[in-house]
Amino acid sequence: MNPKASFRPNRVITTHNHQTSRAPRGTSVFSFPVLQLGLLALLSLMTQPTPAHAAWIWIVALFWMGMPHGGLDLHVLTWTHGGPFHPRAWGRFGIYFAIMVAAAGFFWIAPLCATISFLILTAVHFGEADRIFARDCLDPKAFIPRSWGLFRGALVVSLPCWIDPAGSWEPFALMAGGLTSDGYTSALHVFGILMFSICAITACWSTVVQTVSWRSPATIGFLIETGFVAAWFVLLPPLWAIGGYFLAMHATKHMIRLAWLDEQWRGRTRWVQGVLRLHLDALWLSAPAWLMVAALALLVPAGPVLALAVASIGFYLTCTLPHHLLVERLPGA
Repeated sequence: MNPKASFRPNRVITTHNHQTSRAPRGTSVFSFPVLQLGLLALLSLMTQPTPAHAAWIWIVALFWMGMPHGGLDLHVLTWTHGGPFHPRAWGRFGIYFAIMVAAAGFFWIAPLCATISFLILTAVHFGEADRIFARDCLDPKAFIPRSWGLFRGALVVSLPCWIDPAGSWEPFALMAGGLTSDGYTSALHVFGILMFSICAITACWSTVVQTVSWRSPATIGFLIETGFVAAWFVLLPPLWAIGGYFLAMHATKHMIRLAWLDEQWRGRTRWVQGVLRLHLDALWLSAPAWLMVAALALLVPAGPVLALAVASIGFYLTCTLPHHLLVERLPGA
């Protein structure tokens, strides 16, 4: 008997079981990102965060959760093509890098349009990730409208732009070499109002016409979390608020989700150990990304800490689209 032939059916069965396995359900898993955000909220009350303080959140995110969650995209690319987490997708990664270059060129040509496009994509990406995470942890059968996820993501970008458009534009202005104008901040202000209003109306409409799982713990948890997130963005300055949300909520949830998927291949049972291991796996892309961020920081007209923070945001601006397209291919619960 050919040993390769006998292995292939098992590989198919393994892949099928992997894609239909249970997600990391539980209130403790769901609560962990919120607790992290709560700790940052307490820290903000004690320090009264300035832009200099906020920049440090982005620095921490380069090494913990933030950059590593995107640094696993090479592994995700391999996984979505039918294999375990191994960095063997360098050939396919050329398309990913080409999109990054195109996004950088877009910002160079039209910084305001590129920024608004990036913020809209961020809202879609963050909001859908939050919606999926609530279902995966608390009730995979719950129906939470996608428009609710979009509204959640809209809170992340629209409230800072609406409340403090100058502070929201600051990192992008520094990326563009110090490009400041009342026109840019006014445009972000209008964008914030429109984004919030459109997404709120859409969410309300879908609530009326669709059958929401109101009694599901996933729905209840998602709504409570949304209230906390709204307060977070109303009360804190943009650089701190968005950086804290990215680090404590979005990137953490993504790492937990990948730890669950990785567990199916490697047989791990504890998501905490899985998250720590994935930080090491992420070095394949995180290490060169750190070098790119350090190089970009040299072009930012600001002090070293703020320059690194702004450069990291610029890096995320270029890679969010290919990252989002990969994440959309991951299986649900």
